[in-house]
Amino acid sequence: MIANKISYMGKMKDLISNFTFASGKVISIDLGSRSIRVVALMKKGGRASVLSCDEVDRSEEDFAGDLNKLLDKNDIYRGCGVIVTDQVRFLASELNMPGGKNLSENKLTTAAAWEMEPYLDFPVGEGIFVCQLQELKAGEDATPILISAIEKKSYLQFSEILKKRRVMLHRAYSPEWAAAFYSESPPEGRGKIIIDCREENIRGVFVTARGPAVFQTLPLSPDTSVEELIRQMINDLIVVSGEAEEIVIAGITVPRESIHEFRGEFENIRLWGVEDVGEVDLAPEVLDFGPQYAAAVSAACQELRLIGKLPLAVTDRVPVIELVLKKVRENERLIPAFVLGLFFIFMVIHYISTNISISRYSAKIKTIKSEKKGLMAPIEEKNRLTDKLAETQKKKKYLEITLAARNKKLVEVLSGVLRLIPSDVVLNRLQMRKDGSYYIEGNAYKGRSVASFTHELSKLKSCETINLLTLSRKGGDMRSKILPYHFGINITLNQLPD
Repeated sequence: MIANKISYMGKMKDLISNFTFASGKVISIDLGSRSIRVVALMKKGGRASVLSCDEVDRSEEDFAGDLNKLLDKNDIYRGCGVIVTDQVRFLASELNMPGGKNLSENKLTTAAAWEMEPYLDFPVGEGIFVCQLQELKAGEDATPILISAIEKKSYLQFSEILKKRRVMLHRAYSPEWAAAFYSESPPEGRGKIIIDCREENIRGVFVTARGPAVFQTLPLSPDTSVEELIRQMINDLIVVSGEAEEIVIAGITVPRESIHEFRGEFENIRLWGVEDVGEVDLAPEVLDFGPQYAAAVSAACQELRLIGKLPLAVTDRVPVIELVLKKVRENERLIPAFVLGLFFIFMVIHYISTNISISRYSAKIKTIKSEKKGLMAPIEEKNRLTDKLAETQKKKKYLEITLAARNKKLVEVLSGVLRLIPSDVVLNRLQMRKDGSYYIEGNAYKGRSVASFTHELSKLKSCETINLLTLSRKGGDMRSKILPYHFGINITLNQLPD
C-alpha cells in the first residue's frame, strides 16, 4: 500500500515536471579573475536568441562597481540571472559505497558534501552543495558522482549585488560544468574534447554521447604558453579516454592565431561558435560575439533547458513542488486537495496563456491595419497583408470560442488519465500534435497494463478515439530494465459543434 502511494507521488511529480519547463529570458554572467562578461538570451519555442553581450575589465577592489557598470550598459540585463564563477568548486569523485542510486537525494548530497570536504576552503556546514550520479562510470563497489559547492556567504553576496540591479540569481555554475556543455554531445560511440581557456588555467573535458566523462585542469604559468598547455591537455585526454571525433576550443584567452598551427597535429580542431550549442541565433545588433562568451551562453542554455539534463549548479532556492510533495507525503489526506490544486493550476495556466495570446494577436491586427493603409499602392503587398489579417482574425476567434471549450475537455481527459493509470505505468510525455490530438508516451512493467490503460481511456466521454500507436519492449539502461515496455497512445477529443 505504501509503495503504491510512493509510486503514485513519483508519477505525479514526473507529470508536473513534463508540464513545467524553463522559458523566457536569462541573464548569464561569467565572472573571470580579470574580466566580466554578460549575455542575455531569450527562449522562443525550441530556439534561443542572443539579445545582447558585453564585457568589462575588473578593477582590483570594486567588484560590485564593475558589475554595476556592466549591467548598466543595457536595460535588457534585468530578470532571471545565473553566474559562472571559480568560487563554485567542482569535483568528479566516487563514494566508497555501492548502490548509490538507492540513496535519497538528501543522503546522497550529504555524503557528497563530506567527500568534497578536503578540497574546500570553508566548513561543510557553511556551504551549498549539489550532486549528480555519473551513470556512465557506474560500478559495483563505488558510486561515481559529480559535485558542485559554494560557500553560502559568497552566494548571498552575489545574490544581493545582483538584486540591486534587478537581476534575481537562480543558480551559480562552476566553469567545469559550463565547459562540459560548450558543444553538443557527439554520436554514440564517439568522443569530443572541449578546451576552455580561462584567465588563470586551462580546463579540458572529454564528452561522450551520455555526457561529460573526464575533467582535467592545468594552471597557467609564466613559464608555459597557452598553446603548450592546450597541446598537453589534448594529448592527456586522448591517452585517458581515447581518440576524439572533434576538438573544440573556447574561452577568454583563446589563441586564435594558433588554430591553424594546431591543425598540423590535430585535423579536427576548431574554434567554438554559437552553433555549437544547437538552436541559438544572434540578434542583428549583436556584433562583438566570440568564444569568450562560451561559458555564459552554456550556462544560459542549460538554465533554459536547451542543452544537457538537469544542470549541476548550486542554488539556495527550494522548488515549490518539492515543498508541496513533502507535505503530501507527510499527510496522505492532502492527496485529494493536491490533485484538485494541480487541476486548478493547469486551468489557470491555460486561461492566462489564452488571454496573453488574444492580446498578442489583437496587437498584431492593429499593426497590420496600420501597415495596410500605408502600403495600398503595391497590389502584391496589399494582398499579403489582407491574407495575414484574415488568418489572424481566424486564430483570434479560435482562441476566444473554440479553445475555451477544448480546454475543458482537456482537463476532463487529464483527470481521467491520472485516475485510470495503472500502478506499474509511468508517463514520460504528454504532447499536443498539430492535428489537435494528444500523444501520451510512457513506460510500463507489463504490456497488458498498457492495453488495460488504453481500454479504460476509451471509455472517457471526452475522447472520440484512443489508438495504441506503439508498444515495444526495449532494454539497455536501468530505466528500461525496470520498465521494459515503451508505448505511445494517441487521444482524439470529441469534435466541438460549429
